[in-house]
Amino acid sequence: MSKITLYGFAGSTYVQTARLVCLEARQEYALEPLEFGKPSHAALHPFLKMPVMRDGEMQLFESLAIATYICENNTSGSLIPGGMKNRCEMYSWVSAAIDYLYPALVSGPLAKNIDMPTCGNYLSILNNNLEDKPWMAGPEISLADLFIFPMVAFIEKQAPCDGERPFKKLDNWLDALKQREGYLEIINDG
Repeated sequence: MSKITLYGFAGSTYVQTARLVCLEARQEYALEPLEFGKPSHAALHPFLKMPVMRDGEMQLFESLAIATYICENNTSGSLIPGGMKNRCEMYSWVSAAIDYLYPALVSGPLAKNIDMPTCGNYLSILNNNLEDKPWMAGPEISLADLFIFPMVAFIEKQAPCDGERPFKKLDNWLDALKQREGYLEIINDG
């Protein structure tokens, strides 16, 4: 695999997801900053978001497309489950991360508007999902974990829990991901 370029800021949870996918896939990459909101940014991403990926002539925007591209070009194992049940469950959790978790766990706190009841409810949902499996979409780590992890790590930094932590399964999942090589560096970069 050739080295790809990711465009975005290290602190973006979606950029972190793309970097985590590269790490798991052993995909070499360079992280390049954007001139946010400028014409050069619009040339890369029509909606002025991040990340963007370039691999030779191939250019993609949106983290799910980028993650899928990296996984499908990867020969060292996939983050997309082979069985239809686990694969569809993975896509359900990726979609939930984008549609529900990101607004509550990342966008709200960035705007200094943490809705603690919603955050607590969503963290409880994630915790309950891990009741009978080690990873979000089944027995193996998948894209679902790599989308959700940066978001949970972000809210954990914004609203640290004092005292007893109520989500034991989620804490175990979070600890398992933090122990994977390179993960903490990516989450703490930016």
